[in-house]
Amino acid sequence: MTTWPWAWLKRKSINWALRATVKPLWRRQNLSAEELQRLLAQAESWLPVPGGAPGLRKRIDHHFEAEWFEPKTPTTRVLLYLHGGAWIIHVPRLYRNASRRLARLLQARVLLPDYRLAPEHRFPAASDDALASYEHLLSMGVRPQDIVIGGDSAGGNLALVTLLRARDRGLPMPACAFVFSPVTDLTLSGPSVLRNGGTDVMFSAAAAPLLSHAYLGESGQADHPWVSPLKGELHGLPPILLQASDSEMLTDDSLRFAQHVRAAGGKAEASLWPDLPHVFQLIGALSESHLALQEVADFVRRSTTPGATAPTHDDIRNHNRETHHEEAHSTH
Repeated sequence: MTTWPWAWLKRKSINWALRATVKPLWRRQNLSAEELQRLLAQAESWLPVPGGAPGLRKRIDHHFEAEWFEPKTPTTRVLLYLHGGAWIIHVPRLYRNASRRLARLLQARVLLPDYRLAPEHRFPAASDDALASYEHLLSMGVRPQDIVIGGDSAGGNLALVTLLRARDRGLPMPACAFVFSPVTDLTLSGPSVLRNGGTDVMFSAAAAPLLSHAYLGESGQADHPWVSPLKGELHGLPPILLQASDSEMLTDDSLRFAQHVRAAGGKAEASLWPDLPHVFQLIGALSESHLALQEVADFVRRSTTPGATAPTHDDIRNHNRETHHEEAHSTH
């Protein structure tokens, strides 16, 4: 009873700050992906994010590396988490902190890939790296029933696309997946894109062509299932939890994806949270962030049954040595 006014005030204050600082960016003349990258790099330098220290680095293949984050209690459960950032930005300190929170709440070891970014590396580079990360876990001997895939925004898009690509490749499915405000339709046909253009505190319609072009270039493949998973065949997927705000432009991306999965015979839950910013789950100051992550933890526990053994840090280091040895041998 006494905490509610403070929670309301925090939510309103954060919404106001985002509306005053982030949303006006899209009105800048000649705004480019490179300029956005520069601005976010500057912002990260003073961003006071606890838990932003690097994890244990691991090379996935010659394209990119990833970081491991461990819970305090040994577990077989592994979360492959794909960060957001419109396919063009990575804020490592923010996502390292998020990975540590998720490791603790889900009782899971977390793999955070540093996948290739656009516009330097356009579609399908990020999607290829996300799939390679999943294949890497399987190659380490992690049981698919112990794997969870998660992501937010563009990373949520990559998480869902990874499910489609893994299924089509004949790979075993992970136990479940959860995504925060995922982009499921880059053609932007969802009614909430227009309906919530004014209430979304971070984005406006002007953001769409910039981000789409940065990711796709001139290819015009926005309706490709590896870009817009809503356009793909959605049968044969594991249980999926989608969370979004009811006031953001991407609300219907989650609602429609869940509906299509259920229509295809699968299990999907769409959870809407009122008057919150895009990917509010990563804003630890919000009470709703903690509640939403607890919902994720409950969903994951219902969907997974950890086994008796799991790869350890020593296994990872040994796998690194073997990988480097194979790469070195292949160059001779």
